[in-house]
Amino acid sequence: MASLENPKTKRTTWDETFISLASLISKRTACKFHEAGVVFVDENHRIISLGYNGPTEGDFHCLEVGCAKVDGDPETKKLKRCRGAHAEINGIMNARKGLVSFKKEHKSEVEMKIRQLKKMADFVIDNNQNLSQLFRSIDTALVKIIRK
Repeated sequence: MASLENPKTKRTTWDETFISLASLISKRTACKFHEAGVVFVDENHRIISLGYNGPTEGDFHCLEVGCAKVDGDPETKKLKRCRGAHAEINGIMNARKGLVSFKKEHKSEVEMKIRQLKKMADFVIDNNQNLSQLFRSIDTALVKIIRK
């Protein structure tokens, strides 16, 4: 622990930081036999999502009802395939849920910014069209740009 008598002189690298986070999040797994964690980050070292192996949201957890491959289905007792998903799959699903939630929470802000940007733009091409309409819009904008 750093103190006045023993000050810190360096910090962990980004790789060390994210490996530590992956190891920590792996402890959340509901699997009796495997622990795996994942940290998705962008090029600026911002965390996009975390994930760990285990069943997806709403499915049985092995620590609560037993492993499907070893203990069988909790209702039928028949052996089944693993209910778990890889840490990476759960991390991707968590990122998507976060993005959907963010979009819902900030939809009016985003739409307002888009309207403001459209007012400021020299040309606006609406991408909510079929392909032929989109190409016509692009052609029209190009003609206006060339005439400028």
